Amino acid sequence: MLPFQNIEFQRNLALNKPTTLSSEYDEIHKSSNAVDGIKMCTTKWAVAASQYSTQPWLSIQLEMAYQVKMVKVFARSDVLPNQLNNIIVLVNDERFNHTCGGQYPGPTEASDAVLFLCASGAIGSKIIILKTTAGTDFLGLCEVEVFGTP
Repeated sequence: MLPFQNIEFQRNLALNKPTTLSSEYDEIHKSSNAVDGIKMCTTKWAVAASQYSTQPWLSIQLEMAYQVKMVKVFARSDVLPNQLNNIIVLVNDERFNHTCGGQYPGPTEASDAVLFLCASGAIGSKIIILKTTAGTDFLGLCEVEVFGTP
């Protein structure tokens, strides 16, 4: 039996779901840009980005609980892909955060796609992308895709 055989890779569970950034850089860099289906962000109009702050985060409400198998995070395609460095992905079930794949330190290149594989039992209805940099930093990304099973 192959691992991940039952993952529904055809359906991105995060697509067009409600999102929140800890802070939005401005009215252009909206949190909803992270789940709009655009994976190549060649302009700032497609990027989700926070203000310069302590441990900025992005939250995606999946609207029901899933066993999350994989989260794919796409870096910006412009000159600031490093805003994806030093992140972790959490699956939240309202009581506990399940970490997927550990911390991604970078370095990140333009248009990189970073895969986070989640352990069995990572069940939740919320995905959190958290910047782990000590001190203050920006969180900027192009797109987030979530795959799993109900």
